[in-house]
Amino acid sequence: GCSRQCDYCLRAAARRVNSMPWVWVLELIGALAEYKKQIKEYSLMIAYYSVLMSNFRNEAMADYYDSLFDKDYGDICAELVARGEMVPSLSTAGIEIGSIGERALNKMIAVNKGGFVIPSLHINTQSELFRRLGRAKYIEAMRHTWLLLEKLSANTDSFKEWRAFRAKPWSS
Repeated sequence: GCSRQCDYCLRAAARRVNSMPWVWVLELIGALAEYKKQIKEYSLMIAYYSVLMSNFRNEAMADYYDSLFDKDYGDICAELVARGEMVPSLSTAGIEIGSIGERALNKMIAVNKGGFVIPSLHINTQSELFRRLGRAKYIEAMRHTWLLLEKLSANTDSFKEWRAFRAKPWSS
């Protein structure tokens, strides 16, 4: 399921969120790494994303949490980086200040030394998050998310190009 409940979402994910147990995540990462050794052209990044996250039809950064092991999506990313693997791109509808999603994003920032993630942020006033937080708190949460995403992607070439483009004066 997905906690965001965006009105435009094509996945139509249920509100209830179920997360794969952390030990299963570790087993799956190991199994996919073995599979990658057998088939060289297979993209492990796509496999991680599709198997770990898409089957749950959620927003992984905000929703993945194993309370028994106190693990979140940032821990999954850290495990992938420790094994020398790529991390899936990040698409988010924003995080709440002080949430598991913020904690996960901060962990991703800590391990993103090589600029592996290019995030996208969907600002969506047609969502459960907007309705629950209200306009002012939603804007505050989106600003906070944006600032963290800037830190996350600061090392990527595409982000540096975007910053350089944004700094140029507009011509008529």
